[in-house]
Amino acid sequence: SDRVRFSPETFLAKRMMVTAYRAILRREPQNSEVKNTRFALRDSGTFDLLRDMIESDEFVQQILPGLVATRTEFSAPNPVFFLHLRKTGGTSIRKAISKALGVPALNRYQAWPGPDRFRHSFWPYWAGHANVGYFPSTHRGITVFRESRSRMLSRYRQQEARSASGVRHGWEYSGHPLPRRPKPANFYSWLHSRSGRGSGSTALHFSIVRHFLPFAGAQGPRELANEEVNRLGDLPRSYIDSALEEGMKRFDAAAWLHDEAGLLGAISQVTGSTVTSLPKENTFESKQYEYPIVRLTREDHTVLKSVAEADAQVTTVARRQGLINPLRQSEADELFEHSASRLGFEI
Repeated sequence: SDRVRFSPETFLAKRMMVTAYRAILRREPQNSEVKNTRFALRDSGTFDLLRDMIESDEFVQQILPGLVATRTEFSAPNPVFFLHLRKTGGTSIRKAISKALGVPALNRYQAWPGPDRFRHSFWPYWAGHANVGYFPSTHRGITVFRESRSRMLSRYRQQEARSASGVRHGWEYSGHPLPRRPKPANFYSWLHSRSGRGSGSTALHFSIVRHFLPFAGAQGPRELANEEVNRLGDLPRSYIDSALEEGMKRFDAAAWLHDEAGLLGAISQVTGSTVTSLPKENTFESKQYEYPIVRLTREDHTVLKSVAEADAQVTTVARRQGLINPLRQSEADELFEHSASRLGFEI
């Protein structure tokens, strides 16, 4: 019998295979499938078996449509995109929008395959770190801004956390331990590393300007390459302002991260649903790692100020279009000081 012929480990593996078929493909496996899967387990392991099952034609054709049908109920007045600027509370906001819309987002993030703006434009909710021109022209936008210097401090701590955790994931993740991300240089070196053409070049690389210029290449909208970002500094400010005005017309709503009432109102506006709270996701306090206290130098403050000035070109356009309220300098300084204290920086 099988119980005599199989070792306890093999018997448990067989039971796991049957459970996987029931849970993922929602059916009982055939005897031949159990046999073939047992060999696959021996040769490749559990991770590859489960991943292949989820990526199989059977799952895509038989199970996925049912999951989509039972888990989505789009009720917004218009299709929506969320332009997620790094370190602006985007994970929480993306999920809040999804919950309010009743659909998950088609995501554009570095570790995952991006949707095609033409072939997949039927999907009503898109989100990600992208240029405004990346999103389908049929969709109306929402984005969130943050006091610029605080955003920069948070970006550095994020890179430290990724290095400390050693956890890497994404579409190509193999299931085996991967090398840790390289530890970022000390804050001074990290902040000044892009200053080949001076602090203005550094500011453009770190600023949010590149996300709001509706740049179109030969193959359609795409991201600006680093050398193209460098050349932005050579263009007249009036030209950049005009392009930002055009890009900002894609948005129906925006808010400052520190303004919770404004955030809730912006999400409610684009989704057509009343949103009263936000989930707390991906916060600095949730990262368990040791980090050194950083004392900001005079040169650091100069670069941070130049990034804030570059960002202000975007937020000024957003304010002119009635999307956000102005941020007074005293309020910006207070937010920066609070963030620095929370993130372990000494001003």
